[in-house]
Amino acid sequence: MNQIAARSRRYLKIASVLLLVASSLAVTQPSPVGSAPADVGVWSDPFDLGVTGVHSIVLPNGKVLLISRKAVTTGPLARVWDPATNTSIDASHPDATRDAYCAGHSLLADGRVLVTGGNFVVGSKDGVKTVDVFDGTDNGWSPAPPLALKRWYPTNVELPNGEVLVFGGHRVDGAFANAVESYNKTATARVKLPNTATRKVGLYPRMHLLPNGALFYSGVTTDALGAVGRFFDPATNTWSPAVDKMSFGVRADGMSVLLPGLDEVLAIGGSTLNDSTATASTEIIDLSSGTPQWRSTEPMNFARKEANSVMLPDGTLLVIGGALGGGSYENPVKESELFDPVTETWTVMDSQTAPRAHHSTAVLLPDGRVLSAGHDRGTMKTTGEIYSPPYLFKGDRPTISSTPAKVDHGERFTLETPNPGSIERIALISAPAVTHSHTFDQRYVDLSFTATPSSLSVTAPADGAIAPPGHYMMFLLDSNGVPSVASWVHVS
Repeated sequence: MNQIAARSRRYLKIASVLLLVASSLAVTQPSPVGSAPADVGVWSDPFDLGVTGVHSIVLPNGKVLLISRKAVTTGPLARVWDPATNTSIDASHPDATRDAYCAGHSLLADGRVLVTGGNFVVGSKDGVKTVDVFDGTDNGWSPAPPLALKRWYPTNVELPNGEVLVFGGHRVDGAFANAVESYNKTATARVKLPNTATRKVGLYPRMHLLPNGALFYSGVTTDALGAVGRFFDPATNTWSPAVDKMSFGVRADGMSVLLPGLDEVLAIGGSTLNDSTATASTEIIDLSSGTPQWRSTEPMNFARKEANSVMLPDGTLLVIGGALGGGSYENPVKESELFDPVTETWTVMDSQTAPRAHHSTAVLLPDGRVLSAGHDRGTMKTTGEIYSPPYLFKGDRPTISSTPAKVDHGERFTLETPNPGSIERIALISAPAVTHSHTFDQRYVDLSFTATPSSLSVTAPADGAIAPPGHYMMFLLDSNGVPSVASWVHVS
């Protein structure tokens, strides 16, 4: 009877999704390629997290720090959720006046979370100078040196040496924080960079560290010229001339993703600054080219903004949620899509139950599943949903018997696994830290390896420009693209 009931719920869910699509204002879209989990994966039913996940950060212990905002929260402003037990505990900052809503955040080299700026008062667009560090080992907060400028909607970027640069954001409504600031790798000291680093890069600028040590500002959010990419050189604290302008123009509330290989950036969805209706268009720029240029690629099956992208262990990219518009919450898109960077094609995946648009987040978990949370409106705002990708239904998973907890850049190390000859790929994925359609420091690093009869001999990333110091999820993948449960490894 349980199986029959589950199947009935599944059919009702599919029927409701088809009805939603049929009644949408958007052009009719294709259905998923099949209903089997091995084709489209499967979403869990929503479950309560106890907090609205406006910010989601995966900690090196596999738990997830979820941060909300005062305007929508009557209970704790932050909780730590444990996917192993599906339980959460209060992790709110002890100072009730501290609102980390719309702050910047990233993992430091030692695995603690650096939280920069935030919101001064509910309803304003004013930033704060406050900076805190969250330690997942004891769920405690500690102060770090404050910013020189107030910031609301800033972006943190880790450099090859573990330092963290802070770009962009609002100082007060209508005035941007254009100077760049730097924290050392332990967040015990802060400096303001020279004026040559100053530039208007807008709110949550999409910044990506490249293998040559430069940063690429994709222009997805805004720029003085609009949608123009630029390189920033941390060695000289200078910006390059304009690289290229995106074909679509500024992609407000769009996504910008550094793809595996670390040379290409994919710009996804969003809307123009003058039209709040989302686009399905995408484009790619190859930054290894002598003259990088954006080129249009296959569009998504659904137009969306305010969505989230998650790099999966097999190197594909899952796009979740978002809305068609007009506003930030209207006409939510519940169908997920999967992008294959090799074929540059999109495939419709299973659909969620809850809307996940503005102030939603999505993160990869160490077991290869995905947590989707947030969307601070409606009855499901404190819920989460778990997505199990198709690769979890394609056979037994490889296993990691043992591996070093720490490796140095360029080090050759031994990884024990029962069937080394079946492994075709080993990947490092940075611990996700997500808010407002952007995953700070998101990167996927392939590792070279050779198989012996009883183990794998693996080479760690060559340097910090490939993999900045810190904690990574390391996955093994077999010939079917089935990943192991990740082992955490600290690279330095």
